[in-house]
Amino acid sequence: MLAVHCSDALAADYTQASVVMAYLSETGNSKLLPVLRAAAGCRRSASLPPARLVTFSFPVAGLKPTATVRVDGIDLYLYTVEE
Repeated sequence: MLAVHCSDALAADYTQASVVMAYLSETGNSKLLPVLRAAAGCRRSASLPPARLVTFSFPVAGLKPTATVRVDGIDLYLYTVEE
């Protein structure tokens, strides 16, 4: 099932999200990471697998991507977000 939500990235509830796609600056990605890590703890408590994060153009500082792909000149970074 696919659900698309347009909301404040830092206030959204990610506990049920299996994949999060974000087009934020490096600063925005850095602010989002603690929010996703908090949700990862809830996911783990509920025996759900870790969420994945896909960012466009900008990596997440301090987090190593599990994969990087270039599509039409745009870098995509895939991360597994854990607590």
